[in-house]
Amino acid sequence: MSTNLPENEKICCTVLAYLFLNPSDNTSIYDMIATRLYNNNISIAMANDILYYDLFPLLCWNLVSPAYESYGFDTDWVCAMVLQRRRNVRWIHRARLAVEWALFSGQIGPQWNEIQQRYT
Repeated sequence: MSTNLPENEKICCTVLAYLFLNPSDNTSIYDMIATRLYNNNISIAMANDILYYDLFPLLCWNLVSPAYESYGFDTDWVCAMVLQRRRNVRWIHRARLAVEWALFSGQIGPQWNEIQQRYT
């Protein structure tokens, strides 16, 4: 499955998807995520938008599922789903996103804040 995402967005999606894998064990990857974003000229603003608008709606349920994915997400699948979501976003998706963020962002928010502090 190929994607039309720019390479820096594909990298951003790939590394930020780690936040949705067993968040209690993510402390060892904060530096890796921050370094990969920085080294690929991905701004915090761009990464934040991709996290909030693209990845969170797709992957947030992994944070609460008892049978969650813990080994990693297929990069091509994630990027294809991001493109599909961007093409089909509707007002109801935005409303649902606000509710989901309010309910589940506490599971990745502190990790994302830590990554932003390490971004140099």
